[in-house]
Amino acid sequence: MTPPVLLVVCTANVCRSPLVEATLRRLLPETNGPLSGTVVRSAGTRAVPGQPMCPVSGAESGDQEFEASHAARLLDAELIGGADLVLTAEREHRGAAARLAPGSQARVFTFLEAVALAEVAMQRVRDGEAERPGDLRDVAAILHSSRGRIPLAEDPQPQRGLFRRRSRVPAVHPLDLEDGHGQPPAEHETAVQHTHDVAERLVTALAALTGPRPAEV
Repeated sequence: MTPPVLLVVCTANVCRSPLVEATLRRLLPETNGPLSGTVVRSAGTRAVPGQPMCPVSGAESGDQEFEASHAARLLDAELIGGADLVLTAEREHRGAAARLAPGSQARVFTFLEAVALAEVAMQRVRDGEAERPGDLRDVAAILHSSRGRIPLAEDPQPQRGLFRRRSRVPAVHPLDLEDGHGQPPAEHETAVQHTHDVAERLVTALAALTGPRPAEV
């Protein structure tokens, strides 16, 4: 069976998306659910192929091997077509993915949009309005069918998470994740910490939505 593929996207594929990729690669297997075998990839809408990972982002990932091996990759239609779910740092990247691969809109969400929609979808499952998704394609479908049900007044925050600290960095839009690359060191580090926290929140939300792996008969 072909493993599910989750593609994460930012601009240059050196800061936000590789950090999210590294975090999801580390945490998804720990969920022991339908998403534990997910293949995670990343790319950038304006990436210069081969560029290394941002050292601030690499340090936050805590994965020296991943940081050393990462090489930026330019987003293209083939990468999008091969993904069951595409998550982007900003709405601009979401639009770029949809333009590169027409018809993919139902599988493309920003990180923060996916977190909020997963929480809405979980409530729909509890209410008996929707079935619990069994794989990554089902996750994309239930997130898409939940669009329009999330408030945009603020960056959605869960009451509690499975993982460590949370931090906040104001974004231009509540569905966009701020890019700290090129900013002063303190702002850059804060933005990178926020990116990591959002990735952890994403795993928490998706793990809750899909639930544990069904027991084998």
